[in-house]
This record gives sequence, structure tokens and C-alpha cells, in this order.
Amino acid sequence: MLVVSDIDDVFIPMPENLLVNLNECKELVQDLLKNLPQMFTKSSETQSALGPALQAAYKLISPTGGRISVFQTQLPTIGAGALKLERNPTKKSTAKDIHNLTPATDFYKKLALDCSGQQVAVDLFLLSGRYSDLASLGCISRYSAGSIYYYRAYHYQHNPVQVEKLQKELKRYLTRKIGFEAVMRIRCTKGLSIHTFHGNFFVRSTDLLSLPNVNPDAGYAVQMSVEENLTDTPLVSFQSALLYTSSKGERGSVCTQCAFLLFQHCPMSMLVLMCRL
Repeated sequence: MLVVSDIDDVFIPMPENLLVNLNECKELVQDLLKNLPQMFTKSSETQSALGPALQAAYKLISPTGGRISVFQTQLPTIGAGALKLERNPTKKSTAKDIHNLTPATDFYKKLALDCSGQQVAVDLFLLSGRYSDLASLGCISRYSAGSIYYYRAYHYQHNPVQVEKLQKELKRYLTRKIGFEAVMRIRCTKGLSIHTFHGNFFVRSTDLLSLPNVNPDAGYAVQMSVEENLTDTPLVSFQSALLYTSSKGERGSVCTQCAFLLFQHCPMSMLVLMCRL
């Protein structure tokens, strides 16, 4: 364990001193997980420095790429990326309060873009029973192609349903297939154009999505618009190609093609893509 007292200028040693091979250190990791619940039971510290912790994790993993799993139980209150409770979640929203649905800081988006550039994805598990400001925190996963898991009113004793849900999803999260350093390109019939992308990724170019991590549970939506007269075209086709590196270090690809009947009176349509590694 390394304790860093300076949260304004986070320092870490060489990654070789902290990163371990799971197969070689399986017993040590298991001992850590068993002891972790008791390690801080007597601590009176109630503040959270999520931003500096993410910066340290980014520095640690950026030379190799991979994924960061974050388990957060409260709002970040100190250091970079600190958030405040002044965005009242109990107040009824009106047109003037719509800014509450937007990020309160661009710290998490900027860090997510840095992570994406180094092929690092951040997965967020929110276990807070109080206001979480998901609009702000969610940016770290959205732009790094990570996943977001939210457990409303989570409590390990008073809410067994959420506890069971966390156990099930965490098991799936740790055992499912995963692809690293992935990119996805989407093409469509001439006369159509890609209007908008929806999902967790960074758009590197007009039709190329950057996905530091990709998994079989990920889904992406593409909004198409008709740009030309397609009267003589009864069918339109779409092609999506996914290139990734497996957990064994092998480069692989998945290509999907599909065709649809064209509805001339529908100026715009939605195409949903699922990843199958």
C-alpha cells in the first residue's frame, strides 16, 4: 500500500513496484480482498479524493493500457474534480434548472480523453445511497469507452436486492470476454449519412470510434439521415467493422453487414449495434 499525502501533485513510483501478475500473485490478491473490509473500519476520514486517485491510476496504467475499476460511495469532496451538493437533487427541475443535467466540471471529461489516448477505459460502480451527480462522474466512463453501473440506495444490510444485483453484475464484469485497443468503423449506402453516434466512446473521425475497451455487453446506436433521393434503391445496407486485441494479445476483428427495406417517407432512422467478440 502506498499512501500519498499530496493530492495536488500526485506522485507514484515506477509501475513495476505496484503492478503484479495475477497468476503469480493470486494468493496475495485474495488475502488483500479478505482483509480489505477490516483495514479501515476505525478510520474517521469522510472525504473523498476521487480525482487525484484517478490521476494516479492513469499514470500507473498508461504505459500499458487496460482498464480502471472505480467503486465510489460518495461525492468527491477534495482535490481535483471535487463536486458540491449545491446542485439540489430533491428540487423539482424546471427549464431554468436544466443545467443540473450537465457536468458541473470538465475535469472528468478531459481525464477521460487522456485515458482514451493511452487505451485506458474507466468503469464506474456507483454505490451511494445519496446524491451521486452522475452527470459529472459519468463523463469519465462515457469518453473512455467504459461502463457505468448505478445502484440506487445501495446498502449491504438494508438493501439485499441491490447487493445481489452487484454480485451478479460484478461476476459478469470480471469473467466476460474483453477486447483492448479497439476501433470501430461504420459505413452505409451512398445517399445516407451518419448523423449522430450514441454510446460510450470517443469519435476519432467522422465514422471511426475509439474504444480502449470493448465487451459483448456493449451497445452503440447510430442515427442515419437520408441525404439524396433513393427512389431507385429498394434496399439500403450498413457495415460495421470492429478491430480489437484479445486478452491473450491476439489481434482480431468482427465485421457485420445488414440490409433494410427503405421507407421513403422516413427521413431519419436509428441503427443499434451490439458487439460480439
